[in-house]
Amino acid sequence: MFVNEMVKSEKIEIRITIHGRMAERFIWLKDRFGVKNNSELLRLLISLVYRTEREMAYAYAIIEELDRRRTE
Repeated sequence: MFVNEMVKSEKIEIRITIHGRMAERFIWLKDRFGVKNNSELLRLLISLVYRTEREMAYAYAIIEELDRRRTE
């Protein structure tokens, strides 16, 4: 399902257990961003990755347009 097709009331529940190195990384990220609970970090990471991906898509579109203009 694409993001623009999702209904605002859609709900996703996540329950995971992580161990070892992944758990160490998760704890490091919690400390790095100063968040107190796991769900807060997960929301933050989703937002950061989403924003980064959107910005990269925008940058690639600009680069492609500039390349197209240069070859005309």
